[in-house]
Amino acid sequence: MTVKTKTIEAVPGNFSRELQQIFAEVVLGRSSAKCKHLGICKIENAWTNNFLDYMQATVENRLYGLASLKENDYFELAFPRSSLSPAAFEKHFGSGYFQLEEGFMTGPELMGRPIYLPKGRYQVKFSDSIVSVRFAL
Repeated sequence: MTVKTKTIEAVPGNFSRELQQIFAEVVLGRSSAKCKHLGICKIENAWTNNFLDYMQATVENRLYGLASLKENDYFELAFPRSSLSPAAFEKHFGSGYFQLEEGFMTGPELMGRPIYLPKGRYQVKFSDSIVSVRFAL
């Protein structure tokens, strides 16, 4: 299920952009390392996925959260802090950076088009209840 909303940007010209959001299931790790280490191994829509058959995922590296796409601006993953185990929090977010050890490409079915996230370090935003990572496009 994809939820689409329109928002008005506070920029010169005051144009609208579409923000797409879905509830996603995310498996952390590198796909080339059978979902171990740091990065994103898989992202799928939580309502239509086949993760029950995805054997590399464990409780420690399988997360549920909100995936957001603001066209030509950013892709963001946000997770409830309470859903992260202490080990997963420390390993993937505790340093204040989320590390992609290799690039990751989403499938086109996730947001209507493929999205490429290059390898690198991405700053993590923390609030009392949410941990999020934003990837500039």
